[in-house]
Amino acid sequence: MSEFIDGLREDLVAAAAREQRVGRLGRAARPVHPRAWRPAAVLGALAVTAIVAAVVLAVVALAPPAQRAGSPHVVAVLDVGGSPIDAAFGEDSVWVSDYTGRVIRIDPSARRVLARIPVKEPGGIAVGAGAAWVRTPNPRDPRATRLVEIDSKRNRVVDSRAIGGGSGLALGVDTVWAVRRFTMPEGVDRIDPRGLALTQRIGLANVDQVAEAGGVLWVSQHDGTVVQVDAASGRVVRRWPSLAPSEAGGDTPKLAADQDGVWVLSTVNAEILRLAAGRVVVRIPVDRSVRPLLASGPGGLWIAAGDRLGRGNRLIRIDPDTRKVTATIDIAHHRPLALVTARHALAVLTADGKVLIVRSR
Repeated sequence: MSEFIDGLREDLVAAAAREQRVGRLGRAARPVHPRAWRPAAVLGALAVTAIVAAVVLAVVALAPPAQRAGSPHVVAVLDVGGSPIDAAFGEDSVWVSDYTGRVIRIDPSARRVLARIPVKEPGGIAVGAGAAWVRTPNPRDPRATRLVEIDSKRNRVVDSRAIGGGSGLALGVDTVWAVRRFTMPEGVDRIDPRGLALTQRIGLANVDQVAEAGGVLWVSQHDGTVVQVDAASGRVVRRWPSLAPSEAGGDTPKLAADQDGVWVLSTVNAEILRLAAGRVVVRIPVDRSVRPLLASGPGGLWIAAGDRLGRGNRLIRIDPDTRKVTATIDIAHHRPLALVTARHALAVLTADGKVLIVRSR
């Protein structure tokens, strides 16, 4: 579009120069007689000039604004197809669970699919300890699930075991944390990745999400309570009741943990909270259209927004220090399902079977 505008401007300037030269030559060669003045011709020329100017202004108005240097933007759209459920980053790859029967491994730097691994109806996914860990239905108990291990070197399933219901998974130091719901007793199971033995169960009811970092396991419960657990001992350290309640429709708060604390997104309260040093230290209000997605990634916190019909989707980056929006990316009809930090990029899994790779310039 910009090339077209520049070319049009050059043509107009050249035409004006030619007209000026012709005018000077004409005046030098012959006198101007009153009878040679033709109002219709002059008015016609003026009309053409006005039309061309209007076209230029219209094209300039329709041209998209130039992106600022360094602004984040979508650099690739990868088609994974199927019915995507969840995504996670680890072992230098983005892993996508496709409920139609595959786990898809993507290289976010080369921007290509590395493997499509057959797994029956995969759901929640986490990556670490040399493997991708996936929850799948348990054919013997509809309320329960199975934990499936995919070896990251061979890209194939190597082990599995029955676990409780729910969808939450997280990787810790030599630990797979698996939410246990709908099967008694409820809580969070600690599973040894070497052999998949159950080594501990932390008794907590109605757990939705888990995340571990810095020796702390963070847990969100369905009533909005956020729980801080010592990851080494499994002891509950603190509780924040009703801090981030879940929506009636099932949208649960999202956690983004780091070495110093955790970020919690509450769609009900339309805010992002920061828990650190045993207290709430930051509250950032967000738009009511925010989706239950949160990632701490390149340049700050990333969230997503859009209407309930899956339209008007956009990615939003927030500076956690200033609490201000620093970037917004319109992704149109691509309704996001998961936001994944992939080193220096953000990977966005969408409901239409795409993975968007977002980078800064």
